[in-house]
Amino acid sequence: MAFLFGGKKKLGIIELAGLMKTNLEVLTSTSSSKAVGKARTEMTRVLAETRKLALPDEAADPVAEAGGLSGEGSESAVAALAAVVLEDELLGNLLENLTLLEFEARKDVVVLFERLVREQADGGTRFPVVEALCAHDEVLSVIMLGYGNTDIALNCGAMMRAALAHEPVARWLLLSDELFLLFDLMEDTSFDVATDAFLTFRLLLTTHSAAVGEFMEQHYVPFFESYARLLVCENYATRRQSLSLLGDFLLDRSNIATMKRYIASSHNLKTIMQLLRDKSRNIQFEAFHVFKIFVANPTKPPAVLHILKRNANKLVNFLADFQKDRRDDTQFVEEKAYLINIIQSIRDNDSDSDPPAGSSPAAPVSTSPATSAAAAPVQPPPRSSSSAASATAAHGRLASPPSSSSSSSSSSSSSSSGTSSAGVLEYDTGTVVNLATVVLKGVHQPVNNPTS
Repeated sequence: MAFLFGGKKKLGIIELAGLMKTNLEVLTSTSSSKAVGKARTEMTRVLAETRKLALPDEAADPVAEAGGLSGEGSESAVAALAAVVLEDELLGNLLENLTLLEFEARKDVVVLFERLVREQADGGTRFPVVEALCAHDEVLSVIMLGYGNTDIALNCGAMMRAALAHEPVARWLLLSDELFLLFDLMEDTSFDVATDAFLTFRLLLTTHSAAVGEFMEQHYVPFFESYARLLVCENYATRRQSLSLLGDFLLDRSNIATMKRYIASSHNLKTIMQLLRDKSRNIQFEAFHVFKIFVANPTKPPAVLHILKRNANKLVNFLADFQKDRRDDTQFVEEKAYLINIIQSIRDNDSDSDPPAGSSPAAPVSTSPATSAAAAPVQPPPRSSSSAASATAAHGRLASPPSSSSSSSSSSSSSSSGTSSAGVLEYDTGTVVNLATVVLKGVHQPVNNPTS
């Protein structure tokens, strides 16, 4: 086939696709090592030529990232390629036999796949390749199962993330058994595989909020049972990234219903309190940003309130000395003081003197000897105008935590105004979220100034 690359004649997409099919048949049905070797070499050349034809303006080095292409290439060539790979099931055959291809050929398959899932039709109202993938989801399953092979795991991860740009694919993955395969992959001992799987997982949870919200409403329990494993797994990178994602996910305004359910669980609170004591300072810090949501919730369930009350003194001491070297992080310092003030209010309030029915004893948070003495009450620092503005820009209005002396008066005023004495977040949509919190870490979604 030297004429293909060294001669005058250049083949089009249809001819190149035919050569792919021919060589794939050799790779999958021939026992001759010589014939297989020749077919692999030809597949590499054919895929490279197809890529040049479909993506002439693309950079030479294909970074395997979802959507990471610099050029749109020849629209007619891409459309022709999309038609032929769907008609002849060539795409599925390529993906099923990805391990049989050479390294460079695999990269070309990834690049072509990323471009194909972006191919539009009917004036941009349809994505034919995506529709075909969802109609024949065994191809998507092949991609996910490919994650289990370290030789092609990163290739499969890049293709899945490209497909997840489309909501129908996200809905498929959320409802498929492969979702729980993703949890297993994130606990993989291979750093590269676990990290890549987590990139896919984060994209899945943060790209299509409507699909994720509907999924959580129906499948909250099995999902967070699996998520809990990530928080305590032996893979350090997975534990840290899972905590960071959990904090960001719960604080996202589109996940309010899930957040309320999560912070209503005393079991979840205990898990996060244990992670506050992790030997890794980074994990402690990420755990803090989840713990603060439990504490700032003005409508704590009895079991959660009881854990905080029982451990109040130790928590106050612990937080007072918690990562004090971050003194230059003004937001973190203010958040700590805010939480300490709330916990002191819980401690001084006698309304939760008896354990709630059915609750189990809380695991106390241990502190170092240096912090064993009772700490003096720490009042939250006055919030500067810039800090208040940051809080509003992040998620809405933040009311100051109530003191024990003013709780009764604030309660009466809250009932008339429709806001909680412990603070609420009001969004520009008019939705009032029953959660008092501090300046929210990692959330920068400006909203209109709330009205009282």
